[in-house]
Amino acid sequence: MIEVDMYYASPGIADPELHGGAPVDQQIEPDFHRVMVSDARALTDRLSLDREGFVLCRHSATTPFEDGFVDFNLQRKRDLPEINRRYGDELLPLIGELSGADEIVLQAGRMTVRATPQTGLGTSDSTASLVHLDYTPTAVRDAIALTFELEGRPVPPHSRVALFQTWRVLSQPPHDSALAICDARTVSLDASIPLQTFTEGDGKEPEQIEVRLCTHEPGHKWYYFSDMKPEELLVFKGYDSADPDYAGGAHVAFDDPGSNAPNGRISVEARFLAFYI
Repeated sequence: MIEVDMYYASPGIADPELHGGAPVDQQIEPDFHRVMVSDARALTDRLSLDREGFVLCRHSATTPFEDGFVDFNLQRKRDLPEINRRYGDELLPLIGELSGADEIVLQAGRMTVRATPQTGLGTSDSTASLVHLDYTPTAVRDAIALTFELEGRPVPPHSRVALFQTWRVLSQPPHDSALAICDARTVSLDASIPLQTFTEGDGKEPEQIEVRLCTHEPGHKWYYFSDMKPEELLVFKGYDSADPDYAGGAHVAFDDPGSNAPNGRISVEARFLAFYI
C-alpha cells in the first residue's frame, strides 16, 4: 500500500471545461487529497466486473506492437482505422466472455495512446492526472451514434447497453506512472460533475466529449496493479444502462512517490459497446 496525492475537482465548480494544450491545473481548480492505494495483485482472482467494476486478465495481442501503431495513434483518430480495428478484433472474444453481451462493437474514435514525458513522445492525450469517470448518458449516446454512422448500419435492437474499457501498457515495467482505479461500489454520481472536454486530433476542429470530474469522497477505495506487463489487460465497466445509479470505477494516473522507475509509460485504451437483447 502506498500514499498518493490525488487531484480531485473542487466541490461546487460550475460548468467546467477542459481544453487540450493547456495544463489541467490551470483550468480546473485542484483539490488535492492524500489517499492510500492498495496493490490489487493479491486480489486478482477475486475481482468482479459486477462488484468492484474491474478485473485484470492475461491477454496477449500483436497489433499494438506492430511497427507504426503507436506513432499512428499519437494523435487521436476519430474514425475506425484498419489497424485499430485489428486490435479491437483481438480483444472482442475476451470482452464477449466477460460481458455476456449479445453483440459487442469497438467504439469509434476512442483508441487512445498515452505516453509520459519521459518517453519523448508527444500525444494528443496526456496521462490523466485528474480523478474522473469517462462516461455520461450523453457521452454513451454520442458514442453509439458515431460508431454506427461509421459502421454504416443501424444500432442493434437492445434493452440494455454497457460500455467496457480496456487499458494495456505497451512498455516494460517498472514504469514512471501507473493507473489507479477505484472500487466502483465506493463511487457515487452525486460526487461527480459533468465536464466538457475539447480534444484536438486529426487536424480538425476540437472534438467535444462529456465526461465526469470526481470530487473527493472519504469512502473511496483505491487500487492499482504493480508493474503491469504488456501481456496483461485491465478491463473495467464505464457505464451500464441497467443501473442508472452506477458511476463506474473512477480512475487517474499517478506517480509512485517512492519509485525511481527508469521506464516511461506508454499505454493504449480501447473501448467497447456491449448490447443486450
